Amino acid sequence: MQRNIGAASVLFVLLSSTLAWSQDLVLDESLRGGSGGTVGGGSFGPDGWQVTGKNDSIYWHIPTLPQGAVEYSVRGILPNDSRAEGNDKNEFFHMYDWTYNNADTIYDGYRNGPYKHYVRKTNMIDAGKTNSMRCC
Repeated sequence: MQRNIGAASVLFVLLSSTLAWSQDLVLDESLRGGSGGTVGGGSFGPDGWQVTGKNDSIYWHIPTLPQGAVEYSVRGILPNDSRAEGNDKNEFFHMYDWTYNNADTIYDGYRNGPYKHYVRKTNMIDAGKTNSMRCC
């Protein structure tokens, strides 16, 4: 699974009661100087975490949530990206059941998992979809 993002920060919020619209913060990281997640590559700087290789990633295990919202900021993504390491797609976000068949480290566990969502930008390798966004 290729994950490729520029400088980034993340925020996970659980809306714990729809009646009161109260919010319980589950995860809030600026990614400036480090992360509480599992970091695989990249570098931390004053603007957050930056990808330095095509398979760089950070992942967190959060509790199962009945509802919620995710907010993240990404910058530095190239339009019409035809670099060898980025010409296919840029993966911005994945959410999945990490307990299903070791989905963090085994691609088939992720691919075949019953619950997942992702957001990606399509680049030059698929000319008809260049610079489009896809989510599932």
